[in-house]
Amino acid sequence: MSARKKEPAEFVNEYLQLRGQDIAELHPAFSNVNELRSQYEAMDKYREFMDALHEYGELEGERLGFNPTSCSWSDMLKQLKIAQAAAAKSERAERGFFTRSRKKVTNVSRLLGVALAALPPELSSLQGGLSMVFDLTQRRESLRREILDVFEDIPAILVSACNKYKHFPKEKRLHDAIDDLKVTLFDTIPSLVEVIAPKTFSDKVANHFRGRKADDLLEAIRKSAKRVEACAGILRDDMAVETYLDTEEIDKTTKHIRVHVEQIHDLTSNVGQGVRSLNEHYEEFDSRMADLTQRQNCIIEQLNYALTSQHSLFRMLTDSVSTILFDQESSPQSPKHASTPGQLAALLQALGVRHGTDSHDLAVVLRQSEEFDSASKSVGAIILASIQFQNWLAGTGSDLIYIESHLDSSRFGKTSPISYFCGNMAPED
Repeated sequence: MSARKKEPAEFVNEYLQLRGQDIAELHPAFSNVNELRSQYEAMDKYREFMDALHEYGELEGERLGFNPTSCSWSDMLKQLKIAQAAAAKSERAERGFFTRSRKKVTNVSRLLGVALAALPPELSSLQGGLSMVFDLTQRRESLRREILDVFEDIPAILVSACNKYKHFPKEKRLHDAIDDLKVTLFDTIPSLVEVIAPKTFSDKVANHFRGRKADDLLEAIRKSAKRVEACAGILRDDMAVETYLDTEEIDKTTKHIRVHVEQIHDLTSNVGQGVRSLNEHYEEFDSRMADLTQRQNCIIEQLNYALTSQHSLFRMLTDSVSTILFDQESSPQSPKHASTPGQLAALLQALGVRHGTDSHDLAVVLRQSEEFDSASKSVGAIILASIQFQNWLAGTGSDLIYIESHLDSSRFGKTSPISYFCGNMAPED
């Protein structure tokens, strides 16, 4: 038996079951965009919710003191305080509930006023629904305590969840939980109003299981609110753990930086010690340079004094040459016939040069005297015999280095410069 051929409608149904969710997310005509979390919510539940607010406002009229479709968070808090006061008054005998209610009234007035005003606009539609529920609990003692136990915590849960959203903008679990709570309130508040305050007598008579249905609605809201609160608590714990880990990381980084700072300090100290050592070496070198400069200045001063002294050899030679030139200009006589000593021995004796033997010095001088001509020797003899040269040799302040020739054994066989000069300047026999 051949298989039955599928109809086109069956293929469409299977395709929608497989890809229906993806297709629904692409068509905004069937949903409303949630700007806070970029997700979608069913339009039919939102319309039913707004219709219920509108009908309740028309039914109660001006007695409410607020418009359910356009009220504010302040109006909602006001209705919550009145409902809590009514519950405390009706159950004054139960002190525990009274104390808890009064405590929550104080918390509502001090903490939630500013925080609720900072909630995103997407949650503003819940203002009228919560205000409507709190208004019903003021005038109906039935289920008052159960309704307050569930709804009076919802504003604080919304504030806590939205604060966590600011710190975790990409946390999908929290966004889904808040969106689920909002859609649950859209779905259950109209049904809860219908259970608490039926419009007609027939509705009231027909609803035999009113309490059970209300309990189911409140349980659904409680579970959704607890889910949001639990998700926010998990994020709070995660934030605490993350903060602790960040603190430990910062502490490790601080210790690492401190170690680097100490290393840099030690390196700086070593560099400073090296700089001080170089500075000491520089000061020592500078002191030595100053000492050398002082010695150089002293030598320069001695040289200047030697050049400017009255007994200076340079001045003596200058004066002698000037005298010779003056004598040559004044007398045509040959220099070698002008008061030149006749014998070398007499010249050496006249100069007072102390030598071991004249014959020995004479032989040395005669061997070395052949380098000069007679005229040069005569000029030298005149210089040595002049009064200026004699005064220079006899002067006590002379700066000439006078060599005593054979005063020690290291100078035997040597001829003094003066003997050499006299021998070269002596006339020929």
